[in-house]
Amino acid sequence: MTYAPYRPSKLRYGLAHPDPVVENATLAAVEPPDVTYNLALPADIIGEGRLSDLQLEAIVYGCQRHEVDLPVARDPIWRTEGGAKD
Repeated sequence: MTYAPYRPSKLRYGLAHPDPVVENATLAAVEPPDVTYNLALPADIIGEGRLSDLQLEAIVYGCQRHEVDLPVARDPIWRTEGGAKD
């Protein structure tokens, strides 16, 4: 298995992660989604490198995913009242 150095390719801010980070070469060939989330953090957190670009990327993609509404299930798999399913 081959590995490639990893740096966030879509995130344009944050200081480099202090440790070397690698990813599987197969994953490196897949382009990540565009960053559309506007992260609101105090500037010193980003500017002073309290969070690295790698950590910021994880936060941004997590927040971005939470903006997506999932479809509402019509028939729940479980019920909170503890009764048998109809």
